[in-house]
Amino acid sequence: MGEGRYGKVMKCLNKETGEIVALKAMKICENTDYVVAKEVFMLDKVSTLDPDADNIIRFNKYFKSTEGLHCMEFELLDLSVEDLMKRRRAPFSLNEIRLMAKNLLISLQGLRRVGVIHTDVKPDNVMYVDQQNEPFRVKLIDFGVATLAERAKTGKIMQPIAYRAPEVTLGLPLSEAVDMWSLGCCLLEWYLSFLPFPADSPYDHLKMITHLMGVPHGELLKQAMYGNDYFVQEGLETFLDLLQKMFNVDPDKRITPAELSDVEVTASAYMRQQHASPSVRVEGQGGHSSAMKQGEDEMIFKRHDVTDETFS
Repeated sequence: MGEGRYGKVMKCLNKETGEIVALKAMKICENTDYVVAKEVFMLDKVSTLDPDADNIIRFNKYFKSTEGLHCMEFELLDLSVEDLMKRRRAPFSLNEIRLMAKNLLISLQGLRRVGVIHTDVKPDNVMYVDQQNEPFRVKLIDFGVATLAERAKTGKIMQPIAYRAPEVTLGLPLSEAVDMWSLGCCLLEWYLSFLPFPADSPYDHLKMITHLMGVPHGELLKQAMYGNDYFVQEGLETFLDLLQKMFNVDPDKRITPAELSDVEVTASAYMRQQHASPSVRVEGQGGHSSAMKQGEDEMIFKRHDVTDETFS
């Protein structure tokens, strides 16, 4: 039925119950026991929720096969949203998206109640229950990389990059909110029929986000563990004072080159750029810099050849 990084999913018959189920057989790797134990722990955690009311896949049991394979049994669902997207090759309507969004918001509410962050919300992990008889009713699946919210460590890189929340990239405190960001990416992808933030590196991904949503607030960046990897700050007060003198409408009072040499201009950002790769000023909507406000710091987006492996 499908194959992922850690396991292969097969359609099987449970001879004891006569039910057709989905069986996930884990692949043997260096840390198989740890991967299996972590996933089973998270599945037990979310199993306290109602699989139908909370739109979470039903986990039946874990067992070890006679061949020594770690196996997990789940209810059998229909196809994934990703698969349907490939088949229809057209965007979803707003009504279709509304139905799926409603189901998934209930899923995320349930996960929040039990203190779980999914960290891998994407179309491939959203499955239809029965598309023919219950159109666009979906459930959230695959808790292999889920984590407890209370154990979400600041600075840990998680989520596929196209669905990654900016606080993950910047190294800000993590919470269940990262899943809401991923869901937003899914909804927009279903409407547009393409990824809203396609990128091969954290830098390109964050650049796309800032172009669309604006530069994060200065106070937020000061808290970010990796903020300096993407942004540099320079004080605006001196700069704005200088511009005011240069733009004086009275030519006799306008600052002269000689007087300018006595003006101390804070340019730490420019000095840092001499020792780094080029910086790009990120413009907000309407072509105006989102950070160019008096009394605030100007944020300049700094170009780095940062890859997904930078923080691994």
